[in-house]
Amino acid sequence: MRTIGTLIHHELRRMIRAKETFWLLIFMPLLLIFILGNALSGFFDLEDREVDPIEVGLVVLDEASDDMAGLLRTEEMAKWLSVRGFPDRQQLLDALEDGEIEYGVAVPEHFAENAASGSAAVWELYPGKNGDRNLVAESVIGGLLDRINFVQSAAAALGNPQAAEAAARGASGAEGSYVNVTAPDMSGRDYSALEYYAAQMLVMFLLYSGMAAGLSIVDEKESRTLDRIYAAAVKPIQVLVGKIAGNGLAAFGQALVIILFTSTVYGVDWGDRYAHLLAACLLTVIGSVSLAVIVAAFTNRARTVQAIFIALTMVMTFLSGGFSSEIGDFLERLGTFTFSYWASQSFIHLILNSADSIVQERLTVLGLIAAGLFLISALLGRKAVSHE
Repeated sequence: MRTIGTLIHHELRRMIRAKETFWLLIFMPLLLIFILGNALSGFFDLEDREVDPIEVGLVVLDEASDDMAGLLRTEEMAKWLSVRGFPDRQQLLDALEDGEIEYGVAVPEHFAENAASGSAAVWELYPGKNGDRNLVAESVIGGLLDRINFVQSAAAALGNPQAAEAAARGASGAEGSYVNVTAPDMSGRDYSALEYYAAQMLVMFLLYSGMAAGLSIVDEKESRTLDRIYAAAVKPIQVLVGKIAGNGLAAFGQALVIILFTSTVYGVDWGDRYAHLLAACLLTVIGSVSLAVIVAAFTNRARTVQAIFIALTMVMTFLSGGFSSEIGDFLERLGTFTFSYWASQSFIHLILNSADSIVQERLTVLGLIAAGLFLISALLGRKAVSHE
């Protein structure tokens, strides 16, 4: 144990002496969190904003559908739509083209008859030039059409228009809502850009810290100091443990600094489950240093270790959403196969104050990956610290 303690102390002193690298691993993540968290805050801070009523043109070509189309003119709809009537479809399209209206609706001939008979019956919708306004109009009108379809279906099934209308009122929430909307994380809380990138940058730079273990091993090979170490009756397993533990402690210290600084200065809320937060940090560090040993086992050059590790870290960080939270479904699915994804998700769900079951699921997967990497590094450890 004394020999291992000496090796650990040597690794820590080596890290502190390399001031440029040491301070880079401390200040760079804090700087990136600040820059990304503020520059990209607009993509995370979603606020409700008032929408002016949309100018909608309406053509009713079926007299029997007047009452149905009149639902667009109700007081409830007036908050969203300002309806203007047109005598025919062509005038409606001309007004839409000239920008006099923002959206067009046409109720075709025989609509009511087709709806009553169960035949295909649809309103014709004509989007305008403003995509955002179109989305609002389609949402409001689509909801109305859903209700009309529900009434028609209920009338056919119940054979009673009054009962159908009562069912429609109940379904639309006129007499109360029986549906509670809950966020997927089951906490009802969302994260800010600073909190999101605090989790992502913490994982990325813990991986870079772990890389130092691999560089330290390969540096010993390149400088041929392993021969002198083994000549002092030091066993390879002791060298391996000393390198892993020393760099692991440095990485864990880095995690504490980042968490404490972002919590006190940036206002990042890491939650109050400190045991889970500690576990997430330890598992990330274990996975990081284990990956470094695996890479070091296959090369004797520090530049190669550095290049491989940086490439792996960048790719995993990208696929886990470290640079952008919107990378597409395919890349997101690929991200679930990376170590960074499960590490960052563990921290993010702690920030979100998600249910224990969700956090434990992420930590379990992270722990399994870290255990697998540690087992592989143990099997390749002798090769990694071989002086041959």
